[in-house]
Amino acid sequence: MVTFADGSGLTLSRLIHMSQELEALFGHKVDLMTRNNIETS
Repeated sequence: MVTFADGSGLTLSRLIHMSQELEALFGHKVDLMTRNNIETS
């Protein structure tokens, strides 16, 4: 779970790119979920 500061300019494209970078770094699939996504699901 990740939390981003208000006004961080987070977009779906940036979230996907961040996930891809972490997958390359760790060598396995990464799912990034924001606190808001979890709380509203």
